Amino acid sequence: PVVWDGAAVDAYTNQARAILVTVDAHVTATYDSEHSEYEYTANVDGATKTIELGMPSSVQLETGDYTVTGYVNYTRTNSSGQNVVNMLYVSHEGEGGGDVPPTPSNYDISQVTTANQVYTVRGLVVAKNRSALVISDGDDSLYIYDRNLVSGFAIGDYVEATGSVNSYNGALQMEYDASTPASVTKLSETHNIVIPEPTPLTAEIADSWKTADAFTTKDVKEYTWEAVAGKSGNYDTLNIAGSDTTIEPVYLDSSAYQIETGMPYTVTGYFIGYYNYASIVLTDLVEGDLPNPTAVEITNTETSLMQGNTLQLNLAWTPSPCVNDVTWTSSNDEIATVSETGLVTAVAAGEVDITVTSTVVATVTDTIHLTVTAAVASELLVEMDFSSLATSQEMDATTLQQVLIDSATTINDPGLIVTVTNTAKVYSGGAGGYHSQGSTGYLKFGTGSAQGKIDVTLSREIVRVEIDCVKWNDSAKDTFAINGVARDGPAAKTAGTTTLTAEEFSTLGWNLDATTDLSLVVTNRGYVAAIRLYVAAA
Repeated sequence: PVVWDGAAVDAYTNQARAILVTVDAHVTATYDSEHSEYEYTANVDGATKTIELGMPSSVQLETGDYTVTGYVNYTRTNSSGQNVVNMLYVSHEGEGGGDVPPTPSNYDISQVTTANQVYTVRGLVVAKNRSALVISDGDDSLYIYDRNLVSGFAIGDYVEATGSVNSYNGALQMEYDASTPASVTKLSETHNIVIPEPTPLTAEIADSWKTADAFTTKDVKEYTWEAVAGKSGNYDTLNIAGSDTTIEPVYLDSSAYQIETGMPYTVTGYFIGYYNYASIVLTDLVEGDLPNPTAVEITNTETSLMQGNTLQLNLAWTPSPCVNDVTWTSSNDEIATVSETGLVTAVAAGEVDITVTSTVVATVTDTIHLTVTAAVASELLVEMDFSSLATSQEMDATTLQQVLIDSATTINDPGLIVTVTNTAKVYSGGAGGYHSQGSTGYLKFGTGSAQGKIDVTLSREIVRVEIDCVKWNDSAKDTFAINGVARDGPAAKTAGTTTLTAEEFSTLGWNLDATTDLSLVVTNRGYVAAIRLYVAAA
Protein backbone atom coordinates (compact mmCIF):
# COMPACT_ATOMS: atom_id res chain seq x y z
CA PRO A 1 0.00 0.00 0.00
CA VAL A 2 0.93 3.62 -0.58
CA VAL A 3 1.47 5.55 2.67
CA TRP A 4 -0.55 8.78 2.77
CA ASP A 5 -0.17 11.82 4.98
CA GLY A 6 -2.66 14.67 5.29
CA ALA A 7 -1.45 16.42 2.14
CA ALA A 8 -1.87 13.21 0.11
CA VAL A 9 -5.43 12.83 1.37
CA ASP A 10 -6.31 16.36 0.26
CA ALA A 11 -4.52 15.97 -3.08
CA TYR A 12 -6.44 12.83 -4.08
CA THR A 13 -8.80 13.14 -7.04
CA ASN A 14 -11.01 10.48 -8.60
CA GLN A 15 -8.95 7.92 -10.55
CA ALA A 16 -9.78 5.22 -13.08
CA ARG A 17 -8.88 2.53 -10.56
CA ALA A 18 -8.85 2.04 -6.78
CA ILE A 19 -5.61 2.74 -4.88
CA LEU A 20 -4.46 0.71 -1.87
CA VAL A 21 -3.27 3.13 0.83
CA THR A 22 -2.28 3.20 4.50
CA VAL A 23 -3.03 6.13 6.85
CA ASP A 24 -2.45 6.95 10.50
CA ALA A 25 -5.82 8.33 11.58
CA HIS A 26 -8.20 8.99 14.44
CA VAL A 27 -11.28 6.81 13.82
CA THR A 28 -14.70 7.80 15.18
CA ALA A 29 -17.48 5.22 15.46
CA THR A 30 -21.15 6.31 15.63
CA TYR A 31 -24.31 4.24 15.46
CA ASP A 32 -26.86 5.06 12.74
CA SER A 33 -30.19 3.97 14.27
CA GLU A 34 -32.12 4.68 11.05
CA HIS A 35 -30.09 2.06 9.14
CA SER A 36 -29.18 -0.08 12.19
CA GLU A 37 -25.45 0.03 11.51
CA TYR A 38 -22.24 1.75 12.60
CA GLU A 39 -20.66 4.56 10.62
CA TYR A 40 -16.89 5.18 10.76
CA THR A 41 -14.89 8.26 9.85
CA ALA A 42 -11.07 8.63 9.88
CA ASN A 43 -9.28 11.96 10.26
CA VAL A 44 -5.62 12.32 9.26
CA ASP A 45 -3.49 15.10 10.76
CA GLY A 46 -3.00 17.94 8.26
CA ALA A 47 -5.94 16.90 6.03
CA THR A 48 -9.08 18.99 5.50
CA LYS A 49 -10.84 16.05 3.88
CA THR A 50 -12.37 13.33 6.07
CA ILE A 51 -12.08 9.64 5.14
CA GLU A 52 -15.32 7.65 5.17
CA LEU A 53 -14.57 4.01 6.03
CA GLY A 54 -16.63 1.27 4.46
CA MET A 55 -16.45 -1.53 7.03
CA PRO A 56 -17.53 -5.19 6.84
CA SER A 57 -20.15 -6.13 9.43
CA SER A 58 -17.70 -8.61 10.96
CA VAL A 59 -15.32 -5.82 12.07
CA GLN A 60 -16.21 -3.34 14.78
CA LEU A 61 -13.76 -0.63 15.85
CA GLU A 62 -13.72 1.41 19.00
CA THR A 63 -13.28 5.15 18.68
CA GLY A 64 -9.53 5.85 18.80
CA ASP A 65 -6.20 6.02 16.91
CA TYR A 66 -5.33 3.37 14.28
CA THR A 67 -3.18 2.63 11.25
CA VAL A 68 -5.79 1.74 8.63
CA THR A 69 -5.22 0.11 5.24
CA GLY A 70 -7.84 0.09 2.52
CA TYR A 71 -8.75 0.89 -1.08
CA VAL A 72 -9.52 4.50 -1.93
CA ASN A 73 -12.01 4.60 -4.81
CA TYR A 74 -13.56 8.13 -4.98
CA THR A 75 -13.89 11.55 -3.38
CA ARG A 76 -17.07 13.66 -3.07
CA THR A 77 -18.89 16.38 -1.18
CA ASN A 78 -21.42 14.90 1.25
CA SER A 79 -24.87 16.23 2.15
CA SER A 80 -23.39 18.36 4.95
CA GLY A 81 -21.04 20.11 2.52
CA GLN A 82 -17.92 18.28 3.75
CA ASN A 83 -15.23 17.01 1.38
CA VAL A 84 -14.75 13.28 2.00
CA VAL A 85 -12.68 10.41 0.56
CA ASN A 86 -14.23 6.95 0.44
CA MET A 87 -12.05 4.05 1.62
CA LEU A 88 -12.98 0.35 1.62
CA TYR A 89 -11.44 -1.23 4.75
CA VAL A 90 -8.87 -4.05 4.42
CA SER A 91 -7.11 -4.12 7.82
CA HIS A 92 -6.02 -2.09 10.80
CA GLU A 93 -3.35 -1.96 13.50
CA GLY A 94 -3.71 -0.48 16.97
CA GLU A 95 -5.98 -0.79 19.99
CA GLY A 96 -8.00 2.36 19.55
CA GLY A 97 -8.54 2.94 23.24
CA GLY A 98 -12.12 4.20 22.97
CA ASP A 99 -15.55 2.68 23.48
CA VAL A 100 -17.78 1.04 20.93
CA PRO A 101 -21.11 2.84 21.13
CA PRO A 102 -23.88 0.56 22.33
CA THR A 103 -26.03 -1.04 19.70
CA PRO A 104 -29.72 -0.30 20.34
CA SER A 105 -31.82 -3.38 20.88
CA ASN A 106 -34.81 -4.12 18.72
CA TYR A 107 -36.94 -2.52 21.44
CA ASP A 108 -35.14 0.79 22.06
CA ILE A 109 -37.20 3.90 21.33
CA SER A 110 -34.18 5.45 19.59
CA GLN A 111 -34.94 3.24 16.59
CA VAL A 112 -38.17 5.23 16.04
CA THR A 113 -36.96 7.77 13.49
CA THR A 114 -39.28 7.56 10.48
CA ALA A 115 -42.98 8.22 10.03
CA ASN A 116 -45.30 5.70 8.37
CA GLN A 117 -43.46 2.66 9.72
CA VAL A 118 -44.38 0.00 12.27
CA TYR A 119 -42.10 -0.36 15.31
CA THR A 120 -41.96 -2.45 18.46
CA VAL A 121 -40.58 -0.71 21.54
CA ARG A 122 -40.37 -1.27 25.29
CA GLY A 123 -40.44 1.21 28.13
CA LEU A 124 -41.99 2.36 31.37
CA VAL A 125 -45.32 4.19 31.41
CA VAL A 126 -44.24 7.62 32.69
CA ALA A 127 -47.32 9.77 31.94
CA LYS A 128 -50.97 9.49 30.95
CA ASN A 129 -53.70 11.76 29.70
CA ARG A 130 -57.30 10.97 28.83
CA SER A 131 -56.40 9.49 25.45
CA ALA A 132 -52.74 8.41 25.44
CA LEU A 133 -49.70 7.02 27.22
CA VAL A 134 -46.11 8.25 27.29
CA ILE A 135 -43.47 5.52 27.66
CA SER A 136 -39.72 5.94 28.23
CA ASP A 137 -36.74 3.58 28.04
CA GLY A 138 -34.59 5.98 30.07
CA ASP A 139 -32.99 7.58 27.01
CA ASP A 140 -35.94 8.36 24.75
CA SER A 141 -39.70 8.67 25.07
CA LEU A 142 -42.68 7.97 22.80
CA TYR A 143 -46.30 9.18 22.81
CA ILE A 144 -48.82 6.38 22.18
CA TYR A 145 -52.23 7.71 21.15
CA ASP A 146 -55.14 5.34 21.65
CA ARG A 147 -57.81 6.23 24.21
CA ASN A 148 -58.78 2.55 24.51
CA LEU A 149 -55.40 1.77 26.09
CA VAL A 150 -55.28 4.32 28.89
CA SER A 151 -57.40 2.67 31.57
CA GLY A 152 -55.47 -0.61 31.42
CA PHE A 153 -52.08 0.75 32.50
CA ALA A 154 -50.59 2.54 35.48
CA ILE A 155 -47.60 4.82 35.88
CA GLY A 156 -44.51 2.60 36.28
CA ASP A 157 -45.80 -0.35 34.24
CA TYR A 158 -43.14 -1.96 32.01
CA VAL A 159 -44.76 -2.44 28.61
CA GLU A 160 -44.12 -3.50 25.03
CA ALA A 161 -45.84 -1.48 22.31
CA THR A 162 -46.21 -2.24 18.61
CA GLY A 163 -47.82 0.10 16.14
CA SER A 164 -47.62 2.48 13.23
CA VAL A 165 -45.64 5.65 13.94
CA ASN A 166 -46.65 8.92 12.35
CA SER A 167 -45.89 12.61 12.67
CA TYR A 168 -48.51 14.62 14.53
CA ASN A 169 -48.16 18.28 15.53
CA GLY A 170 -44.44 18.13 14.88
CA ALA A 171 -43.58 15.04 16.93
CA LEU A 172 -43.49 11.31 16.27
CA GLN A 173 -46.19 9.27 17.94
CA MET A 174 -47.46 5.72 17.79
CA GLU A 175 -51.14 5.99 17.09
CA TYR A 176 -54.24 3.98 16.45
CA ASP A 177 -54.53 2.85 12.83
CA ALA A 178 -57.40 0.71 11.57
CA SER A 179 -55.01 -1.49 9.60
CA THR A 180 -52.31 -1.62 12.28
CA PRO A 181 -53.86 -0.81 15.67
CA ALA A 182 -51.45 -0.01 18.47
CA SER A 183 -50.87 -2.97 20.76
CA VAL A 184 -49.56 -2.45 24.29
CA THR A 185 -48.78 -5.38 26.60
CA LYS A 186 -47.68 -5.28 30.21
CA LEU A 187 -44.41 -7.22 30.73
CA SER A 188 -43.29 -9.20 33.74
CA GLU A 189 -39.59 -9.21 32.75
CA THR A 190 -37.07 -7.34 34.84
CA HIS A 191 -35.54 -4.16 33.43
CA ASN A 192 -32.80 -1.69 34.31
CA ILE A 193 -34.58 1.45 33.08
CA VAL A 194 -33.82 4.57 35.11
CA ILE A 195 -35.86 7.65 34.20
CA PRO A 196 -33.60 10.74 34.19
CA GLU A 197 -34.41 13.97 35.97
CA PRO A 198 -36.54 16.32 33.83
CA THR A 199 -34.73 18.92 31.76
CA PRO A 200 -35.12 22.53 32.98
CA LEU A 201 -37.26 24.31 30.40
CA THR A 202 -36.00 27.67 29.14
CA ALA A 203 -37.78 30.35 27.13
CA GLU A 204 -35.40 29.58 24.26
CA ILE A 205 -36.45 25.92 24.21
CA ALA A 206 -40.15 26.88 24.34
CA ASP A 207 -39.64 29.30 21.44
CA SER A 208 -37.86 26.60 19.42
CA TRP A 209 -40.98 24.41 19.50
CA LYS A 210 -42.69 26.92 17.22
CA THR A 211 -39.87 27.26 14.72
CA ALA A 212 -38.46 23.73 14.36
CA ASP A 213 -38.80 22.62 10.74
CA ALA A 214 -38.83 18.85 11.13
CA PHE A 215 -40.52 16.57 13.60
CA THR A 216 -37.22 14.86 14.41
CA THR A 217 -36.08 18.07 16.13
CA LYS A 218 -39.08 18.04 18.48
CA ASP A 219 -38.41 15.41 21.10
CA VAL A 220 -41.03 13.84 23.33
CA LYS A 221 -39.14 14.86 26.44
CA GLU A 222 -39.84 15.67 30.10
CA TYR A 223 -39.29 19.27 31.21
CA THR A 224 -39.77 21.25 34.41
CA TRP A 225 -40.32 25.01 34.84
CA GLU A 226 -42.01 27.74 36.87
CA ALA A 227 -45.30 29.14 35.55
CA VAL A 228 -48.24 31.32 36.51
CA ALA A 229 -51.51 29.69 35.42
CA GLY A 230 -53.50 31.60 32.83
CA LYS A 231 -56.31 31.06 30.34
CA SER A 232 -56.46 30.81 26.55
CA GLY A 233 -60.17 30.76 25.76
CA ASN A 234 -61.55 27.93 27.90
CA TYR A 235 -58.17 26.19 28.28
CA ASP A 236 -55.59 26.45 31.05
CA THR A 237 -52.10 27.70 30.18
CA LEU A 238 -48.82 27.21 32.02
CA ASN A 239 -46.51 29.51 30.07
CA ILE A 240 -42.86 30.12 30.90
CA ALA A 241 -41.71 33.69 31.49
CA GLY A 242 -39.80 35.28 28.61
CA SER A 243 -41.52 33.25 25.87
CA ASP A 244 -44.73 33.97 23.97
CA THR A 245 -45.26 30.24 23.35
CA THR A 246 -48.64 29.11 24.68
CA ILE A 247 -48.25 25.94 26.76
CA GLU A 248 -51.42 23.98 27.44
CA PRO A 249 -51.47 21.02 29.85
CA VAL A 250 -53.31 17.80 29.01
CA TYR A 251 -53.99 15.29 31.73
CA LEU A 252 -56.05 12.28 32.68
CA ASP A 253 -59.07 14.07 34.17
CA SER A 254 -60.00 17.21 36.06
CA SER A 255 -59.56 15.46 39.40
CA ALA A 256 -55.88 14.78 38.70
CA TYR A 257 -54.80 18.43 38.72
CA GLN A 258 -56.71 21.47 39.91
CA ILE A 259 -55.30 24.51 38.10
CA GLU A 260 -56.26 27.95 39.40
CA THR A 261 -55.75 30.95 37.15
CA GLY A 262 -53.22 33.40 38.59
CA MET A 263 -51.54 30.85 40.87
CA PRO A 264 -47.80 30.08 40.56
CA TYR A 265 -46.79 26.46 39.95
CA THR A 266 -43.75 24.30 39.48
CA VAL A 267 -44.71 22.31 36.39
CA THR A 268 -43.33 18.99 35.18
CA GLY A 269 -44.49 17.21 32.05
CA TYR A 270 -43.70 15.68 28.67
CA PHE A 271 -43.73 17.86 25.56
CA ILE A 272 -45.68 15.93 22.88
CA GLY A 273 -46.04 18.36 19.99
CA TYR A 274 -46.77 21.91 18.86
CA TYR A 275 -49.68 23.25 16.81
CA ASN A 276 -50.49 26.88 17.70
CA TYR A 277 -49.69 25.82 21.27
CA ALA A 278 -47.35 23.36 22.96
CA SER A 279 -49.07 20.29 24.43
CA ILE A 280 -47.66 19.03 27.73
CA VAL A 281 -48.73 15.79 29.45
CA LEU A 282 -48.46 16.69 33.11
CA THR A 283 -46.52 14.44 35.46
CA ASP A 284 -46.36 16.79 38.45
CA LEU A 285 -47.83 20.14 39.46
CA VAL A 286 -46.78 21.80 42.71
CA GLU A 287 -48.58 24.94 43.84
CA GLY A 288 -46.31 27.78 44.91
CA ASP A 289 -46.87 30.60 47.42
CA LEU A 290 -48.29 33.90 46.24
CA PRO A 291 -46.51 37.06 47.46
CA ASN A 292 -48.27 39.57 49.69
CA PRO A 293 -49.67 42.65 47.94
CA THR A 294 -47.99 46.05 48.03
CA ALA A 295 -50.85 48.03 46.46
CA VAL A 296 -54.47 47.65 45.32
CA GLU A 297 -56.56 49.93 43.10
CA ILE A 298 -60.30 50.05 42.43
CA THR A 299 -60.29 50.44 38.66
CA ASN A 300 -63.92 51.50 38.10
CA THR A 301 -64.32 55.06 36.80
CA GLU A 302 -68.00 55.54 37.74
CA THR A 303 -68.74 58.42 40.10
CA SER A 304 -72.51 57.97 40.47
CA LEU A 305 -75.02 55.16 40.80
CA MET A 306 -78.81 55.28 40.59
CA GLN A 307 -80.92 54.03 43.50
CA GLY A 308 -81.81 50.34 43.05
CA ASN A 309 -78.90 49.64 40.71
CA THR A 310 -75.73 47.68 41.38
CA LEU A 311 -72.09 48.18 40.43
CA GLN A 312 -69.44 45.44 40.46
CA LEU A 313 -66.13 46.90 41.60
CA ASN A 314 -62.93 45.54 40.03
CA LEU A 315 -59.40 45.51 41.42
CA ALA A 316 -55.85 45.76 40.09
CA TRP A 317 -53.08 44.36 42.30
CA THR A 318 -49.37 45.00 42.68
CA PRO A 319 -47.69 42.62 42.24
CA SER A 320 -49.95 40.41 40.15
CA PRO A 321 -50.67 37.70 41.04
CA CYS A 322 -50.53 38.01 44.83
CA VAL A 323 -52.60 37.12 47.89
CA ASN A 324 -55.81 38.98 47.03
CA ASP A 325 -58.11 38.26 49.97
CA VAL A 326 -59.96 41.45 50.95
CA THR A 327 -62.69 42.97 53.06
CA TRP A 328 -65.16 45.52 51.68
CA THR A 329 -66.83 48.24 53.75
CA SER A 330 -69.36 51.00 53.10
CA SER A 331 -69.23 54.31 54.93
CA ASN A 332 -73.04 54.31 55.09
CA ASP A 333 -75.10 51.17 54.53
CA GLU A 334 -78.26 53.28 54.36
CA ILE A 335 -76.90 54.89 51.19
CA ALA A 336 -75.18 51.84 49.61
CA THR A 337 -74.16 48.35 50.69
CA VAL A 338 -71.25 46.30 49.38
CA SER A 339 -70.98 42.50 49.27
CA GLU A 340 -67.92 40.39 50.07
CA THR A 341 -67.26 40.21 46.30
CA GLY A 342 -67.34 43.99 45.79
CA LEU A 343 -70.89 44.29 44.42
CA VAL A 344 -72.29 47.71 45.41
CA THR A 345 -76.08 48.08 45.73
CA ALA A 346 -77.45 51.63 45.75
CA VAL A 347 -80.09 51.97 48.52
CA ALA A 348 -80.98 55.67 48.76
CA ALA A 349 -79.85 59.06 47.45
CA GLY A 350 -76.71 60.43 49.05
CA GLU A 351 -72.89 60.30 49.20
CA VAL A 352 -70.95 57.16 50.13
CA ASP A 353 -67.38 55.81 50.24
CA ILE A 354 -66.69 52.15 49.42
CA THR A 355 -63.33 50.86 50.71
CA VAL A 356 -61.38 47.71 49.99
CA THR A 357 -58.64 46.48 52.36
CA SER A 358 -56.22 43.57 52.07
CA THR A 359 -56.70 40.97 54.80
CA VAL A 360 -52.95 40.28 55.00
CA VAL A 361 -51.52 43.82 54.71
CA ALA A 362 -53.82 46.34 56.40
CA THR A 363 -52.08 49.33 54.78
CA VAL A 364 -52.92 48.08 51.30
CA THR A 365 -56.28 49.76 50.70
CA ASP A 366 -58.24 51.93 48.25
CA THR A 367 -61.52 53.88 48.28
CA ILE A 368 -64.04 54.98 45.66
CA HIS A 369 -66.50 57.84 46.29
CA LEU A 370 -69.98 57.45 44.80
CA THR A 371 -72.98 59.69 44.54
CA VAL A 372 -76.26 57.77 44.70
CA THR A 373 -79.04 59.49 42.79
CA ALA A 374 -82.73 58.91 43.42
CA ALA A 375 -84.55 56.63 41.02
CA VAL A 376 -87.29 58.23 38.97
CA ALA A 377 -90.79 57.06 39.88
CA SER A 378 -92.00 54.91 37.00
CA GLU A 379 -95.07 53.24 35.54
CA LEU A 380 -95.34 50.28 33.21
CA LEU A 381 -95.35 51.19 29.53
CA VAL A 382 -95.26 47.78 27.88
CA GLU A 383 -94.76 44.13 28.79
CA MET A 384 -93.48 41.79 26.06
CA ASP A 385 -94.44 38.19 26.86
CA PHE A 386 -92.72 35.55 24.70
CA SER A 387 -94.74 32.54 25.85
CA SER A 388 -96.35 32.19 22.41
CA LEU A 389 -93.03 31.61 20.62
CA ALA A 390 -93.34 27.90 19.83
CA THR A 391 -90.93 27.59 16.90
CA SER A 392 -87.17 27.56 17.39
CA GLN A 393 -85.36 29.71 14.84
CA GLU A 394 -82.55 32.25 14.67
CA MET A 395 -83.95 35.73 14.08
CA ASP A 396 -82.57 38.67 12.13
CA ALA A 397 -83.26 42.26 13.15
CA THR A 398 -86.45 42.59 11.06
CA THR A 399 -87.97 39.35 12.40
CA LEU A 400 -87.08 40.15 16.00
CA GLN A 401 -88.55 43.65 15.66
CA GLN A 402 -91.89 42.13 14.67
CA VAL A 403 -91.67 39.56 17.47
CA LEU A 404 -91.21 42.30 20.07
CA ILE A 405 -94.23 44.19 18.76
CA ASP A 406 -96.41 41.07 18.47
CA SER A 407 -95.44 40.00 22.02
CA ALA A 408 -96.63 43.25 23.62
CA THR A 409 -99.42 41.76 25.74
CA THR A 410 -99.67 44.77 28.06
CA ILE A 411 -99.27 48.17 26.41
CA ASN A 412 -100.18 51.62 27.70
CA ASP A 413 -99.13 53.50 24.57
CA PRO A 414 -100.61 52.22 21.29
CA GLY A 415 -98.38 54.63 19.36
CA LEU A 416 -95.12 53.11 20.68
CA ILE A 417 -92.56 52.51 17.94
CA VAL A 418 -89.95 49.74 18.45
CA THR A 419 -86.98 49.47 16.10
CA VAL A 420 -84.36 46.68 16.29
CA THR A 421 -81.08 47.73 14.70
CA ASN A 422 -78.83 44.79 15.52
CA THR A 423 -79.01 41.13 16.60
CA ALA A 424 -76.34 38.60 17.41
CA LYS A 425 -77.32 34.99 18.12
CA VAL A 426 -80.92 35.59 19.23
CA TYR A 427 -83.50 32.84 18.73
CA SER A 428 -87.16 32.24 19.33
CA GLY A 429 -87.83 29.24 21.56
CA GLY A 430 -90.06 26.17 21.50
CA ALA A 431 -92.41 24.56 23.97
CA GLY A 432 -91.09 22.57 26.91
CA GLY A 433 -88.10 24.75 27.63
CA TYR A 434 -86.69 25.66 31.03
CA HIS A 435 -87.33 29.34 30.52
CA SER A 436 -89.87 30.43 33.16
CA GLN A 437 -92.57 29.23 35.51
CA GLY A 438 -95.43 27.88 33.44
CA SER A 439 -94.88 29.56 30.06
CA THR A 440 -94.00 27.68 26.89
CA GLY A 441 -92.00 30.13 24.79
CA TYR A 442 -88.96 32.37 25.21
CA LEU A 443 -86.18 34.32 23.57
CA LYS A 444 -82.94 32.36 23.62
CA PHE A 445 -79.81 34.50 23.74
CA GLY A 446 -76.46 33.09 22.62
CA THR A 447 -75.22 29.72 21.43
CA GLY A 448 -72.18 27.80 22.62
CA SER A 449 -69.83 30.42 24.07
CA ALA A 450 -71.20 33.18 21.78
CA GLN A 451 -73.15 35.96 23.49
CA GLY A 452 -76.57 37.09 22.31
CA LYS A 453 -77.36 40.76 21.77
CA ILE A 454 -80.15 43.10 20.64
CA ASP A 455 -80.08 46.87 20.19
CA VAL A 456 -83.50 48.56 20.39
CA THR A 457 -84.60 52.16 19.68
CA LEU A 458 -87.94 53.31 21.15
CA SER A 459 -90.16 56.31 20.55
CA ARG A 460 -90.49 56.88 24.33
CA GLU A 461 -87.87 57.53 27.01
CA ILE A 462 -87.46 54.52 29.29
CA VAL A 463 -86.39 54.89 32.94
CA ARG A 464 -86.56 51.24 34.05
CA VAL A 465 -86.20 47.80 32.43
CA GLU A 466 -87.14 44.43 33.92
CA ILE A 467 -86.58 40.99 32.41
CA ASP A 468 -87.81 37.58 33.55
CA CYS A 469 -85.07 35.03 32.90
CA VAL A 470 -83.71 31.60 33.67
CA LYS A 471 -80.25 30.11 33.31
CA TRP A 472 -79.69 28.07 30.15
CA ASN A 473 -77.73 25.23 31.81
CA ASP A 474 -75.31 24.48 34.62
CA SER A 475 -72.04 24.78 32.68
CA ALA A 476 -71.22 28.47 33.21
CA LYS A 477 -72.47 31.61 34.92
CA ASP A 478 -74.78 33.74 32.79
CA THR A 479 -74.85 37.53 32.93
CA PHE A 480 -77.57 39.83 31.60
CA ALA A 481 -76.61 43.44 30.84
CA ILE A 482 -78.68 46.51 29.93
CA ASN A 483 -76.67 49.40 28.46
CA GLY A 484 -73.46 47.93 29.85
CA VAL A 485 -74.73 47.41 33.43
CA ALA A 486 -74.48 43.68 34.18
CA ARG A 487 -76.58 41.49 36.49
CA ASP A 488 -75.79 37.89 37.38
CA GLY A 489 -78.33 35.43 36.08
CA PRO A 490 -80.25 32.97 38.26
CA ALA A 491 -79.07 29.64 39.57
CA ALA A 492 -78.63 26.67 37.26
CA LYS A 493 -81.76 24.87 36.18
CA THR A 494 -82.20 21.38 37.53
CA ALA A 495 -81.20 18.99 34.75
CA GLY A 496 -84.08 16.99 33.27
CA THR A 497 -86.87 19.00 34.90
CA THR A 498 -89.48 21.37 33.48
CA THR A 499 -90.77 22.76 36.79
CA LEU A 500 -88.47 25.47 38.09
CA THR A 501 -87.77 26.39 41.68
CA ALA A 502 -87.84 30.00 42.78
CA GLU A 503 -84.03 30.06 42.80
CA GLU A 504 -83.90 28.98 39.17
CA PHE A 505 -86.13 31.83 38.01
CA SER A 506 -85.23 35.52 38.36
CA THR A 507 -86.61 38.94 37.63
CA LEU A 508 -83.74 41.36 37.06
CA GLY A 509 -84.24 45.13 37.06
CA TRP A 510 -82.33 48.22 35.91
CA ASN A 511 -83.05 51.87 36.73
CA LEU A 512 -81.88 54.17 33.94
CA ASP A 513 -81.45 57.78 33.07
CA ALA A 514 -84.25 58.49 30.60
CA THR A 515 -83.20 56.95 27.26
CA THR A 516 -84.71 55.78 23.99
CA ASP A 517 -81.81 53.45 23.23
CA LEU A 518 -81.48 50.03 24.90
CA SER A 519 -78.88 47.30 24.45
CA LEU A 520 -79.48 43.86 25.99
CA VAL A 521 -76.49 41.48 26.04
CA VAL A 522 -76.53 37.95 27.46
CA THR A 523 -73.28 35.99 27.91
CA ASN A 524 -72.98 32.19 28.03
CA ARG A 525 -76.58 31.81 26.78
CA GLY A 526 -79.84 32.44 28.66
CA TYR A 527 -83.63 32.40 28.37
CA VAL A 528 -85.70 35.60 28.49
CA ALA A 529 -89.41 34.94 29.09
CA ALA A 530 -90.58 38.54 29.31
CA ILE A 531 -89.35 42.13 29.05
CA ARG A 532 -91.08 45.07 30.80
CA LEU A 533 -90.36 48.71 29.96
CA TYR A 534 -91.22 51.61 32.26
CA VAL A 535 -91.53 55.35 31.69
CA ALA A 536 -91.43 58.18 34.23
CA ALA A 537 -94.64 58.40 36.21
CA ALA A 538 -96.90 61.27 35.27
